[in-house]
Amino acid sequence: MNAIELTNLTKQYGTSRGIIDVNITIEQSEVFGFIGPNGAGKSTTSARSNRCLGARRSLKKTA
Repeated sequence: MNAIELTNLTKQYGTSRGIIDVNITIEQSEVFGFIGPNGAGKSTTSARSNRCLGARRSLKKTA
């Protein structure tokens, strides 16, 4: 059973796109890591998917 499934997730900034057609499926009880270079869209994908899932922002900054 899928715990999270994102299909064709896209985020646009004006006339340019930040992320294009991202597809992710995470199974229940699966451990998932999201890595990539700076500017790859990791934070944008995470924030956009959290909004779609109805999650609230709960990030803590550490020194």
